Amino acid sequence: MGIVFTGAVLQQLGLIEVGLLLEIGEQYRRRWWLAPLITPTGAALYAVALPGSVLYILAGLLFKHFYATVMIVAGGVLGGMGGYCFSRFMSARARKRLEALKAFAVLQKHGDFSTLCAYFPNFPSIINYGAGILNIALPRFIITTAFEGERIELFD
Repeated sequence: MGIVFTGAVLQQLGLIEVGLLLEIGEQYRRRWWLAPLITPTGAALYAVALPGSVLYILAGLLFKHFYATVMIVAGGVLGGMGGYCFSRFMSARARKRLEALKAFAVLQKHGDFSTLCAYFPNFPSIINYGAGILNIALPRFIITTAFEGERIELFD
């Protein structure tokens, strides 16, 4: 909703021409390489905690709902796994010190599916990195990430 409002304001101010942008998007939509490029590029951005959502907004505008949803969920899961694996690898040496902390045990105990789902929409990068550091089970993390990506796609 915010994007539509911002686009309308920018068009009224004469800063952009939405019709021209849609024409350009329509031309690129027909190029074979755009769809396979959006998912891994967005995933790479998510993996390093950079905003990749603009690519997924583009996917939602240019492609049919089913294909856009697949691209968004796949990119979110791949990007989340990238952050998870990166943080797990980088925290391996510090794990002994971290495990001695009482807060670490509390956080690890509360790494269940429902807790991850509760925090995911607000803090995706923190959850991606934190799940790797806390050694949350990878299948649970992947399912939560896919579920949250689908939920965000359907209800936003």
